[in-house]
Amino acid sequence: MLPASKVRFQGFVYALSAALLWGLVPVYIDVVSDFDPMEIVVHRALWSGVLLWLFILHGDSCHRRVCCGLIGLCAVDSGCHLP
Repeated sequence: MLPASKVRFQGFVYALSAALLWGLVPVYIDVVSDFDPMEIVVHRALWSGVLLWLFILHGDSCHRRVCCGLIGLCAVDSGCHLP
């Protein structure tokens, strides 16, 4: 169990990260507005799968089970959006 001060600090970091990411969403939308939305969705799903494979290679057995399920979802999601 983590000390309360460390948990509070982690919560602060997570909240700050979420706020920064939320603030960057308009910039992201402006940058990708010239591309086909389907291409963006497929790229995001495929690259998520690649990153999950990296997590599997460097994680323990619990992380591997979770990541394998997420890779399956990425594959299904990518296949659903192909023309």
